[in-house]
Amino acid sequence: MSTDDHNNSASLPDQLDITNRYRIEIHAFAESVESLLEALPTVMSLMTSSKRRLTTEMESYLASHAIRMETDEKGQQFYQLEGEPTIEANIRERQISRMTKATTIIHRSFLISIVSQYDAFLGKILRLTYLSHPKLLLDSKQSITIRELLEYSDINDAREELIEREIDNVARKSHEEQLIHCKEKYSVKIVDHLTELARFVELTQRRHLFVHCDGIVSSPYLTKCREARCGIDDKVAVGTQL
Repeated sequence: MSTDDHNNSASLPDQLDITNRYRIEIHAFAESVESLLEALPTVMSLMTSSKRRLTTEMESYLASHAIRMETDEKGQQFYQLEGEPTIEANIRERQISRMTKATTIIHRSFLISIVSQYDAFLGKILRLTYLSHPKLLLDSKQSITIRELLEYSDINDAREELIEREIDNVARKSHEEQLIHCKEKYSVKIVDHLTELARFVELTQRRHLFVHCDGIVSSPYLTKCREARCGIDDKVAVGTQL
């Protein structure tokens, strides 16, 4: 049976099935993260190689088409071009600029993807937990109106809706708050045993900055990282780009 089949089923017939489904989700999550980590060096190597090639070609083009080359006191080279070579040089310069930007974006995307895989994994684990321990829903603060209840064909549909709302409620919390929620709600004391908690908090906060702020450090980022004792560099301040 596929993972999707497991996720879409409304009930769990026995304890063995529960154990297998947890095992499937944990294995799938580990595989997805490891695949990203293994792919990262290859992808970044290709990007770096492409940028190096474009830069070398640009230097060769300027050396053969520039009217004059000058070097300032900092060692930077300046080239003077005229006519059609100027247009070609500008095109090559934009290619290098785009490759540089793409390298940064793709590098960030791996971190964003890893956290996204974790978010999806947590949602699946929570769903399995509610399906295998339906009594947990008795403490739910989510509500279903009478109008909504009348639209469901049976009680299982209502339960599915309630589970989805519970998962959505957890998903809206910060990642550290999610761990605390798991400890208080399900007696799963991950936060007490996670030796990498500080790094985990910084990683998820960094992902938030990449997605919403182009990596520009904000005051909430600094506050949450300091509260978690992440040990970030003192030079990292509001406005710094990670």
